[in-house]
Amino acid sequence: MRDADAAGPLDAVTLWFSGVHKARSATELARHFKIKSDADHRALVEDRALDIAGERLRVGGWLHLLVRGAANNMEAVAHETARTYAEWLQGTPFALETVGAIPYAEREDGIRVQSPDARVNTMPSYAISMLVRRSG
Repeated sequence: MRDADAAGPLDAVTLWFSGVHKARSATELARHFKIKSDADHRALVEDRALDIAGERLRVGGWLHLLVRGAANNMEAVAHETARTYAEWLQGTPFALETVGAIPYAEREDGIRVQSPDARVNTMPSYAISMLVRRSG
């Protein structure tokens, strides 16, 4: 963070795919923060990213979040994600400006991030991109 201090206000902060491999739930760090699930981890990381954006972004700067979603309808999952994140941003100096979704598949030769809900794993998955602007 010292390098960021020297740089002054930032134009953008990004957080892409904050989900974790299931084995991470057994780490000391996960125990310290009482992380019991991927959803807990994601919330903790996203809350910290929002804190950093609040501390570091210039007014008018951007926070770019990219998350996974699974559903049978791409527009429906993008809409529901937008609703959830707009609620998350209430009471902050940030506003959700754009939301888009594109089909997404995990690489076959890497670590696969899947839901504990087997039904979700059979649904099409999407990368959902959200641009959030700092207003003040």
